[in-house]
Amino acid sequence: MGIDAVTASLPAQKTHNTQTGWGSADLIAGFSVSETRSGHYNRAMEFPQPIPSVFPHGRALHRQAGFTVVEVLVALFLMVMIVLAATRATRTTNHVQQSSYYMEQAASYAQAKMAMLQAASLRTVQPGRDTILTPNRIAFSRSWSIVDKGVAKQVEVDVSWSVAGRADTVTMTTLVR
Repeated sequence: MGIDAVTASLPAQKTHNTQTGWGSADLIAGFSVSETRSGHYNRAMEFPQPIPSVFPHGRALHRQAGFTVVEVLVALFLMVMIVLAATRATRTTNHVQQSSYYMEQAASYAQAKMAMLQAASLRTVQPGRDTILTPNRIAFSRSWSIVDKGVAKQVEVDVSWSVAGRADTVTMTTLVR
């Protein structure tokens, strides 16, 4: 199919050269066809211009930089999950640290009572109980008992405390001759 068949099948846009008064130019789907004074046609290919996509409302469709709503929602969801996990890990760490601190305090109070009982004459020491109140208002309750095991005596010291409704106990036992 030649250029003449293409020009015949496609709508043309006529332009008239007002300077020379002769010839005409047809713009057809990216081709420029012009008639010279001698009646010959010059055919030259023009570079086609991009055709913009158009929305039904007449606005031109332009690819804009940025994020879609779905991408933003996924990013927000991931950020919320990470923040929740970090918060939970922090709370768990604080709880473990606090429990460890109270366990260390209870073990220290049990060792102190054990040392006091060993320093006293075990023949005169009776089982008993006392309470230690810390500056942060935690009450450590100590109880001790002594059991005769023949040639030695078994000394047991229990220290218990309660924080936020959760009770814990540390027990130390030793044999003294």
